[in-house]
Amino acid sequence: MKFLIVDDNEIFRKYLREFIAGNNDECTELDDGIDVNKIYKSFMPDWVLLDIVMKSVNGFEAAVNLKKEFPAAHIAMVSNYSDDKFQSKARKVGAAVLVSKENLYELIEVIKHN
Repeated sequence: MKFLIVDDNEIFRKYLREFIAGNNDECTELDDGIDVNKIYKSFMPDWVLLDIVMKSVNGFEAAVNLKKEFPAAHIAMVSNYSDDKFQSKARKVGAAVLVSKENLYELIEVIKHN
């Protein structure tokens, strides 16, 4: 499986990569949502894992832009913000799920079943 991990925290990107990817998986990383479409087009990941808060383009904006160009893209949002307001917004922008960075096991379940 191929993952595009988009998070402004380098340490968390490394942690997420190690948590989610197995020996045969490939990962590419970005520290901002600004180049998501460009990298998606060249890498064609199975899943895009988006943080919400980033410097230039946040995860919600990146998801909207990605879904416009690639409607079939699988998006999971991974954030410290996971209350009902953020859950609702994540669904509206086309994310399959919004999981808390503190509960990544839910992310594994979603990826396995989609």
